[in-house]
Amino acid sequence: FDPNGNIGSTGKYLDATLKTVGYTVYPSRDVEIPGGIVRCAPGKGRTTAYFSDLCPVFPGYQQTKSGKTKICRPTRELIASALDRDFLARELGIVKPKVIMLLGKHASTSVYARMLNEPSIRSLSTVMQEIAKIALHRYVDALVIPMFHPSPASPAFLRWFNSPTDYDNFVRRLGSCLQA
Repeated sequence: FDPNGNIGSTGKYLDATLKTVGYTVYPSRDVEIPGGIVRCAPGKGRTTAYFSDLCPVFPGYQQTKSGKTKICRPTRELIASALDRDFLARELGIVKPKVIMLLGKHASTSVYARMLNEPSIRSLSTVMQEIAKIALHRYVDALVIPMFHPSPASPAFLRWFNSPTDYDNFVRRLGSCLQA
């Protein structure tokens, strides 16, 4: 969501994916934020997914050359420090999710290396194509599902999202994980 409470393109793609399994990115009720309101209406009737980040520090916004405002990314050092201090592990211990979706290469690589003690993840593209067949890792009691970051700026994501076979296989696997 942007500072005014509007969902961006990335959020719309993620919500479309979650909608197929009865979840949403929208809150269960309208939420006031400084500068606007995040409306629940588009997600009514679906369960709100819980969202977190590798790093508990919001890196802020910056102006692009075109004058638009964008969210800064946390540095690799900041992410590593947060994971080393177990912020996410403690949060997951409280929330106790059934499924953890890792959005993007950086999230997948970081969680596999630092929380699952796996030296590396295979190519994210390969994992996404084979999601219906591969064994999923577990973090405590949650199944860990890597996914492309749902950004319209990502050609790999758009190819996957628009591929009926790959996308449908992913949605079926996600749905079966949530029902288990």
